This record gives sequence, C-alpha cells and structure tokens, in this order.
Amino acid sequence: MKTAHWALTNGSGLHHLAMACVAAETRLGHEATLINVDDPSAWQSEAATLADLHVVHSHFPDIQYARVKNRTGKPPTIVFCAHGIPEHNVELAVQNYLGPEQYRPIDHWMLTREWLRSADAFVCFSPRQHAIYQTLAQKGRVVDLVPLGVDTAFWAGGTFAGERMQGQPSVWMSENQARIKWALDVLIAWPWVCEAIPQAFLHAHYIPFDMQRFLIDLANSNGAAMRAVLTARTFSHETLRNLWKGCDFMLATTRYGDNTCLTMQAEAAGLKTISYTGNQYASYWMPEGDQRMMAVELIRIFAGETPMRDKTPVPDLADMGRAMVAVYERVLGRVQERVLERVIA
Repeated sequence: MKTAHWALTNGSGLHHLAMACVAAETRLGHEATLINVDDPSAWQSEAATLADLHVVHSHFPDIQYARVKNRTGKPPTIVFCAHGIPEHNVELAVQNYLGPEQYRPIDHWMLTREWLRSADAFVCFSPRQHAIYQTLAQKGRVVDLVPLGVDTAFWAGGTFAGERMQGQPSVWMSENQARIKWALDVLIAWPWVCEAIPQAFLHAHYIPFDMQRFLIDLANSNGAAMRAVLTARTFSHETLRNLWKGCDFMLATTRYGDNTCLTMQAEAAGLKTISYTGNQYASYWMPEGDQRMMAVELIRIFAGETPMRDKTPVPDLADMGRAMVAVYERVLGRVQERVLERVIA
C-alpha cells in the first residue's frame, strides 16, 4: 500500500505527528511519504500523485486533486486526520474574523467540518474529541478513533545527562503556548505551591518572546519567578529525553484533559506527568479551573499524599500504524466496491 501524507512541514506538532504516522506505516512494510503542502514541486512527485491513499493532516491543494484525477482517471481517495482540539479550532477561526484590520478568511473550523463531510474517512486521536466529532457527523458516517502512538523504544532510551534538574521536586513544562495549554494558570498557582513546598522548582520552556512580556511580568510580580525559569528554548528529542531523566514531574496543562504527544513521550521516558482530569495516560490528575484548587492538588502530589493513577499504557507507533492501516483497508475496499458497481452498470 502506498500512502502520501500531506502536512505543513514547519516543525509544528502537526508535522511531527504526520512524520510519526509515516514512520509507523513504513515499519509495517508499507510505502509512506511525507509531502510538504507548502512546496508545489513536491506535489509533482510520483509518490504524491500515484498514492493509493492521500492522508491529509492540514490541506490538500485543489490543483493536486485535479492532477491526481487526470493522471489516474479517478478522484483521489482521502483520509483526513483531525489535529488539535475542536474548541481550539473554533477559537482560531473566531480570532481570524475579529476585525477588518485583522481579517483573514482562514477558517480552521470550516475546513474540519468540510473534511468531516467529504473525506473518505475522518480520523481523530482522542476519545473525547471522537465523541464530539461523532455528534457532528452526517447519518451513517463513522468517525475513526486511532490511538496516538509514540516511539516508545526511543523515549525509553537515552542517558542521564548528569546533574539532577534544580528543585525538590523539579517540574518540567514545554507545551507550545497556544491558549488551550499555555502556562498562565500554572504561573498563577505556583506561589501557593512553593509556599507549602519551598524547594519546588519549575522549568518552563518553549515560551515565545512575544508572550514573555506578559507571562514573565506575571511571574516577577507574584513571586513565581523566584522558584522558576521561563525561557523560549526548544530542545531536540535526544536532548529532551536526557533532560527528563533528571526531572521528577511534567505539567501537561492542556484543557479538558486531552492527551498530547508530549505527555505520552514523557510517560514513555519515565517522567511522571500531571494533567487535568481526563488525560488517560497521565500519572496524576489535577482539577481544571480555580488555580487555588490546582495548587492544593499539586502540593498533595509533590508531598506524596496522592497515589499514582492506574493509567493507560502509552501506545507505540506500531499500535497507531496498525489502526491507521485498518482504516485504509476499509476505505480502499469501499472504493473497489464502487468501481465494480460502475463497471457492472
């Protein structure tokens, strides 16, 4: 089976997940290729044109749709992968319509709804999101839930970097700073945590410079900065897994308790993660909303008063790959049935 995965290759989480899907399918013996939708020259490759399936992670250009149809004599078979949280897609869409000086007709929510209507299969990676998308689907449409997989062998490997990270406990954060999972609530809660556990230290990274004006101002004002470091630094996967071996916890503050690749990578590396209620892979849950209640539960966790959850084991790339291939085989079977019906007719 040949698949072409269409994604923005700009280093985003979406790009990394598309790469993971390609790696998973390749390990299972299939021919999978990552296509940069920002590079028109990539569209003209044999892999992009003659794939059995086109797996869309961001966008499938109209011109490529026509090219595939002209070359193969049939419309492309498309499987769409829903990335990101539905509520976040709505928020992004609204932001793009906030005023004439900011007006950009980019509607992430509309694109998601269009693919839910028109793609040959619609895939998502979160049970909560799956339930939401299924309520939006047309009658008879099945939304596929695929386990989000990470390279568990890679993340379990690596070498301890040397000194432990500062703090007792040392706590890591490095999610991207979309409002759906930014550091704001943690920085509000952190002084209360440190009042009870003075040796606790927060290592907060991947905070862009244009947001530091606000978040660092908050941390300096409420005293959180005394027991935290906030930077815009990013790390390679190899460096990250080594640093994690010197940490005690990671805070994964994605709203609604949705799971993320970072949570799963950290858990696979042996780092205990703390998430909002709902993240099935997290070692601990804390309440979402009132930062005072967040602080109370963090104090309990750090003091060893809260037992670790009976969490779900982190799926491997192979688990994700097999589930994706099962979707492909079902879709291709339907396509072959439709072709046979036309021939008989």
